[in-house]
Amino acid sequence: MEVRIRNVDKSLIKYIDELANKKGMSRQEFLKIYLERVGSSSALRDEQRRIDDNLTDIKKVVLMIHRRTKDMDDKMENLLSFISSETRIPIDNVDLVNG
Repeated sequence: MEVRIRNVDKSLIKYIDELANKKGMSRQEFLKIYLERVGSSSALRDEQRRIDDNLTDIKKVVLMIHRRTKDMDDKMENLLSFISSETRIPIDNVDLVNG
């Protein structure tokens, strides 16, 4: 696809030509590569924003799971204490894994 830009300051064109010459490129090649990089970096920034948003959501879920797990642990401890007091079986003797 062809792109034309009009009314660009001559000193800017001269500067672009100098940069292109230092790299052994034509102005067209230099600007094409530059525009492709700008487009890619913009897409990468958008993708990074999406990743950051997803990570934020994941962190919220992990924190919620952590809080709920802590709540469940506390409730289990209270339940075991109650059962222990009612049955007079020490909590240390209760094996939750093997029954």
